[in-house]
Amino acid sequence: MTRRRLPGFYQQVAGGVVATVLAALGTRLAEPWVHLNASLVVTANIVMLLAGIGFMGAIQDALSGFFVTGGARVLEAVLATAGILAGVSGGLSLCSRVGLEIPRLVLPRFDLVGVRLGRARCRDRCGRLRLLLLRTQAHAAAGRRARGRGDRRHRA
Repeated sequence: MTRRRLPGFYQQVAGGVVATVLAALGTRLAEPWVHLNASLVVTANIVMLLAGIGFMGAIQDALSGFFVTGGARVLEAVLATAGILAGVSGGLSLCSRVGLEIPRLVLPRFDLVGVRLGRARCRDRCGRLRLLLLRTQAHAAAGRRARGRGDRRHRA
C-alpha cells in the first residue's frame, strides 16, 4: 500500500479490517481446542495499531516550542486512530455478514465492598505497625536511661 502511495488513513483502515477478521477467524478455528475471547483479541489488535508514538512526538514538538508541527502531528495521530476505528467497525460488519459473530466483551462487576474491607485491613495493620514502632522507641529509650546514657541532645 505504501508503494501505491495510499494515504496513512486508508492503511490504518485496512489494518483494522485485517486485524478484526483475523481475530474472528483465529478464535473460530481455535475454538475446539482452546477457549479464546474474540473481543479481547480484537482489543489487543487495536492497542497494537494505535498511534502512541505519534502522540509522543507531537507532545515533544509542542514542548520544544514547535507548535505548528506539534499540532499537525496530533491531527495525524487522531486521523490514524479514526482510521483504526473505522477499520475495526468495518471488520466487525464484514464478520457479522459472513457469519463470524464476535460476542460483546462483558466486563466483570466491580464492587466497592472489597475496597472498603481492604482499606479497613490496611488501617488495622498500619495501627499495629505504629504501636509496634512506639513500643520499640519506648523500649530503646528505657534501655538508654538504664545504662546511664540518657538523651545525647541535652548533654552539655
